[in-house]
Amino acid sequence: KQQQQQDWHSSSSSSSNGAAAGRTWVGFSFNTGLGDAELKFYEFAEDGRLAGPPQPYQLPGVSVAMIHDIAVTPDYYVVVAGPVNFDAAKFATQYLTSRCSIAECLVYDPSQTTKVHLVPRPQGAAAGTAAYIMDAPPMFTFHHVNAFTTVAPSSSNGNSSRRTQQLVLDTVAWDEVAFENNQVRQASSCDVPRSASKE
Repeated sequence: KQQQQQDWHSSSSSSSNGAAAGRTWVGFSFNTGLGDAELKFYEFAEDGRLAGPPQPYQLPGVSVAMIHDIAVTPDYYVVVAGPVNFDAAKFATQYLTSRCSIAECLVYDPSQTTKVHLVPRPQGAAAGTAAYIMDAPPMFTFHHVNAFTTVAPSSSNGNSSRRTQQLVLDTVAWDEVAFENNQVRQASSCDVPRSASKE
């Protein structure tokens, strides 16, 4: 398995009575292998000490994940898993013989949906509940800008008094992505530098 350390996120947390409890720094790592991909979330207090044990989370049905960033709300770790598959044949025939990078063994599949995982934080309002997984249109993301939850009225059977929680996620998403980095670019006439001639 390969473990990769990823970005750190700052998040304000508050106690149950609404008093500020200080900022928490959230980091994550992930392991990929032959089984399910696993993420681990780490929360650190302002003094740099680990605020609790790492929180493991298995991405169901995902053996390879390209997770470069997460978003954090007071209640959830937000993980966007785009439709990326592992090309085992290319790994065996090209990567192991040094003819491609490991990234080139990843294949984006726009016929599949993206999965957005809302993983409850240990001190959040959803602590102790199962992760919630939503389907989203196919997309690939590297970085998220912001995430927060809001409460919006829902009109179920004309009853507008029922309120539901919604996640708002600002992210940078692509309709397609290619992981090839060994591409040969054809130079055009505008790419060729022209030397100044002196007469």
